Amino acid sequence: MFLQFEKHYQPGRTFDPLRHSVTDLNDLQVLGLLETAWANRYLEGSGYLEPRDVDIELSGSASPNLFLDAMTGVPTTSGQRKARWENLIFAYLVEMTGIEAIVARILLNYGTWQYADVPGPRALHWLETTQSLFYTFPSRSSLMNLTSALQPDIRAIRSEDYARMFGLPVTIPRYDGQPYPTPNVPTANKDFVAILEMLLYEVWRAYSERNNSSGANETDVAAISSLARRLYDLMQTTRRNGVFDRREFVHISTMAWFYLIIQADYPIILDMRAQASSPYERLRNLGARVGLAPHSRSEHFLYLADTLPYLLMLIETGVFNREDAVAALYKDLPSGTVNTLQQTVLKIITNWEAATGHNIKGTRTVLNPAGIRVPTDGRAVPVGPARARVLVSRPQSGIPAIPA
Repeated sequence: MFLQFEKHYQPGRTFDPLRHSVTDLNDLQVLGLLETAWANRYLEGSGYLEPRDVDIELSGSASPNLFLDAMTGVPTTSGQRKARWENLIFAYLVEMTGIEAIVARILLNYGTWQYADVPGPRALHWLETTQSLFYTFPSRSSLMNLTSALQPDIRAIRSEDYARMFGLPVTIPRYDGQPYPTPNVPTANKDFVAILEMLLYEVWRAYSERNNSSGANETDVAAISSLARRLYDLMQTTRRNGVFDRREFVHISTMAWFYLIIQADYPIILDMRAQASSPYERLRNLGARVGLAPHSRSEHFLYLADTLPYLLMLIETGVFNREDAVAALYKDLPSGTVNTLQQTVLKIITNWEAATGHNIKGTRTVLNPAGIRVPTDGRAVPVGPARARVLVSRPQSGIPAIPA
């Protein structure tokens, strides 16, 4: 999200974080940007005036107006709304790197003057803005205010929302070494990861068979569509009546702010002597400066944060609920044309395997009595009639945890 804002500050130029940047704004200006982005999701013009359609269904990041180009089968963003943000999985993946804990440790150390060197004016400004935006209790009328006397811990709120949408816990420690609050969410989508992995496997198999012109072709278009429909149902049910939308926006905004500073050598990176040639190396250098290492799989989390939200946003549009649309996930395009969606999905599969240790490309499957191909690794997969939606049971180990 903040990368989009940054592009508005430096249009048509090679990106240079030492020029005027969104990070130079004060906390009220940044909050104003966020308030405007939130307001403009369904409104014409600016501010909170003149609703274009007061009856429009609320669906958060699930409604980016993406659709498949009729000629190429590739998703396009023509007609996209003015303000767009990623799927919540972006916030989860960035949080799992440990970057929020590292930033909190930096703020704590500078706040108690534990460094001999003093940050420069722009780095100090970023620290003060960050503390004001994300480490103080917002005004009760602020868009960013999710805490209350009943739920005072924003980390607990994020942890519960990740579990509610994806069935995933935050398994990294906080800045003080304590574990994240354990989510207590009876309605968690505990099947989400198992279904996503089955979808990725089916797409990988279809990709592997895409040029097979002889012999049996194991591509199962119906299975891909059924799995996509199941993910669509899980996410849309969690979002019903717009109950989840503002929470998702706040979580994504928070993690996007931290994510932005490791994309280039911003002043805070320079003053912390953490400059490097990649986001992961900058993150690792920042962690080393405050004695808090990022997650060991952070490099893959960051790759996934750049790709997986896009796939989930497409799934939430419902486009892959149609069997005639799923070929865009794995098919080659005519010579000279790159299928960017296909390449994105391949990157997701590779980095998901590396981040989780789960074998996607080599999963063995068999046909069950209902005619649907299922894994043979012990996961129970209750199904209905052939070609019905695939319902994957809760993994036997409970909520799947990503190893440290």
